[in-house]
Amino acid sequence: MKKTIILLASLALALTVQAQSKKEIKANKIKSITVWQADILNEKANGYKDSYEEFDADGHSITSIDYNKDGSIQKKETTTYNANGKKIEETEFDAKENKNLKRTYLYNDKNKKTGYLEYNSTGTLVKKSEFTFDESGNKTGETITDPTGKLLKKIVEELDKKGNKLSKIETNKSGEIKHKETTKYDSFGNKTEEIVYDKKDNTTIKTIYKYNALNDKTEECEYDSSGILKKKTIFEYNADGNKITEMVYNGADKLTKKIVYTYNGKKMKLTRQTYNSSGTLESGKRYIYEYF
Repeated sequence: MKKTIILLASLALALTVQAQSKKEIKANKIKSITVWQADILNEKANGYKDSYEEFDADGHSITSIDYNKDGSIQKKETTTYNANGKKIEETEFDAKENKNLKRTYLYNDKNKKTGYLEYNSTGTLVKKSEFTFDESGNKTGETITDPTGKLLKKIVEELDKKGNKLSKIETNKSGEIKHKETTKYDSFGNKTEEIVYDKKDNTTIKTIYKYNALNDKTEECEYDSSGILKKKTIFEYNADGNKITEMVYNGADKLTKKIVYTYNGKKMKLTRQTYNSSGTLESGKRYIYEYF
């Protein structure tokens, strides 16, 4: 029996939630989530549908749509899975990026994803991707070519013994580095440092993460290429381990934004309220859940 719960909180006071995990979606038998946006201007709320996501009974996302304020589709993704729950096909439409493609995923006899084929809106093959793995079966790289086999891009990843990604380097068809990042972890597998580099191997952005005794992220600091703090975010949680506030500060340690989350009786995120540095509510979203 389908059951839809509509949140009746004032649209001006209700704000969004981050995407729920697959485990939460399946456990709570959620069929779809519709998100409504409320932009506050001159103390008036202009509400509109922001997004819609639909799931199968196993918690897999099968349709995801982002809307423009006028109701037109901004982005849309659909995904198809096989009997083993493996993704076998996805479509992606993005009006802003003029993108309209389809990917079909390839698997070996051990049901491990080995790459994909990408087609444009007319059904013409435009890219082929092939993954590489280490002895433990962890993905360590990807080679992307055109239909004739000509190299377009290559990605190489270095992993630690636990399978955590230590570095990722992306090169173009000429072998030039287009993107590089390195990551460090603590003994629990939590990401503690991430650095993004430019083509000359110089640091462009460095992010440091801190956690509490329960492995919840409590602080995230972003530094520029000179090592100067540009942004700091502090996270707080309730007794259930759900994030309830985000406090965002600039490099001068001045509050620029505060985000407040609320949850329903099933411990699912319900609203997200965003306030400016003066404590004024600026925008918000609310979730409407449909259940199997």
